[in-house]
Amino acid sequence: TVSFDCVAKIYGQKTDGSWEEEIIISHVAWINSASFSANGRHLVTASVDSTAKIYSRRDSGSWEEKCIISHNYNVISATFSPDSRHAVTASNDGTAKIYGLKTDGSWIEKAIISHKSSLKSANFSDDGCLVVTTGTDGTAKIYGQTKNGSWVEKAVVPHEGAAESTALSTNGHHLVSPFPHNELRMYKLSMNR
Repeated sequence: TVSFDCVAKIYGQKTDGSWEEEIIISHVAWINSASFSANGRHLVTASVDSTAKIYSRRDSGSWEEKCIISHNYNVISATFSPDSRHAVTASNDGTAKIYGLKTDGSWIEKAIISHKSSLKSANFSDDGCLVVTTGTDGTAKIYGQTKNGSWVEKAVVPHEGAAESTALSTNGHHLVSPFPHNELRMYKLSMNR
C-alpha cells in the first residue's frame, strides 16, 4: 500500500492465512505508486520527494533497500520489466531512467531518456526489450536494449498534443496513444529491433 502519509507498507500472508506487516518504506513526501516485479522479489516506489526506491526480498523473507533513484522533480511512476531485471521511472523533470539488476543484487543506471518537458508515462514492452515514454512535449520515445545490454533510441513519435500514455503492441510494431476528447491514435512503427 502507499499513502499520503509518506510511507509504503508491505504485508505478507502467513501459513495460517493471516497477514502481517513485513516492512515500512519511508519517503519524505507522499508516494505516487508502488509496484512489485513479476517474480515478487522486488518492489519499487515512486514519490513526490523526487526519488524512487527499490527494495529486494532476501532469502530469509525480509526486505532490504537496494537502490535510490534520484530525479530533480516528482517521480510519477516506476515499474519493472516482465523479466524483473530492469526498472524504469518517469519524472516531471522530463526524464525517464532505466536501471538494471546486477549479478550481485545491486541496481545500476543503464540509460536516461530525456524529453523537453514533464513525462506522462514510461512502460516496458511485453518482451521487456523496449521502453516507451510519453512526454507533455508532444513526443513519445522508444528505446531498445542492444545485445551488449545498453539502451539506445529507436524511434521518436511526434504528437500534435500531449498524449496521456502509450502502449506498444506485443510484437513491438504498433504504438497506441489515447488523447483527450475520446480520441485514440495508432502508429505503425518502422525500426530495427
